[in-house]
Amino acid sequence: MVQARKELRSANLLPVGRIAYANEDGFLPWIGYPDAIAPWAEPLRAVCEATRDVLPEKIEAILLRGSIPRSTASAGASDLITVHAGEIGAEERARPSECGQAIAADFPDVTEVELLTIPETEFWSERRWEWLRFILSHQGLTLHGIDLIARLPPPRLDRRAVVHDRPGARWMSKWEGHWRDARTEAERRSVCSWLMILRFPVRDGRDG
Repeated sequence: MVQARKELRSANLLPVGRIAYANEDGFLPWIGYPDAIAPWAEPLRAVCEATRDVLPEKIEAILLRGSIPRSTASAGASDLITVHAGEIGAEERARPSECGQAIAADFPDVTEVELLTIPETEFWSERRWEWLRFILSHQGLTLHGIDLIARLPPPRLDRRAVVHDRPGARWMSKWEGHWRDARTEAERRSVCSWLMILRFPVRDGRDG
């Protein structure tokens, strides 16, 4: 039987990021936290197994991005986002994504499971994935296979420092409900911190 999802309240609302300071040359540190995946081991294992089942011998790497590797994930409030790279044909790209809804239904602590499948040659060569390469080099983790993250250039605040914030508008629209739900000063500060990181996800402190 599928369990009911946890209610999202300001008490379990966390900032969607952490402040990371670039050095004088504009390079950011890697902020992936390998220990952060432990509470999410079961849904992550389900993702890896499902992917290997639908694309046997096709997937060379499964990478993790988002709030889980940043260690800011919150049960009932966070999604699970993975990137699958390998020798994948056009007709095969949708197969892992089709598993996401079923996996999310089995694990109520996860709000959504997003499985992005990309041919490895496309991952490295196409400009449209610059934002993804930047995010992974800054905060990604390797779950399975080849450690593609180790091959990425260090994250730097330049034109490639793009934040992919597709759900941002949806999250922003919920702030008033979180604020009304806040019962303590600490919870109200959590809402403010969450909003600030949504509004200003990447900033170069050198420009004031």
